[in-house]
Amino acid sequence: ENLHKLPMSVSSERFKAGEDPVRYVMERIGDAYPTVTTVYREKLTDEALTQLCFFGLGAHRLYRARTLSSPTEVVDSGDFVVRTNFLADLPVREGLD
Repeated sequence: ENLHKLPMSVSSERFKAGEDPVRYVMERIGDAYPTVTTVYREKLTDEALTQLCFFGLGAHRLYRARTLSSPTEVVDSGDFVVRTNFLADLPVREGLD
């Protein structure tokens, strides 16, 4: 119902120092996305990815990965998986699929 609010254009411009990318996005999509309350100090680290998966977006989609140890036995692998299959129904811009 709110997908029409999502931007479908491409811009290669980067945010300037002092600009808030979260505020920019939230001003454009409004209530199509919940209010962001989590602060990710450094978004490109393993710590940020762990925070996102265990406490953020992925927390309710977190599964323990399982492997086939024999033709009849499945065991936990010790790894975790965040399933994002639900995103498959969202539109994808031409050339990005």
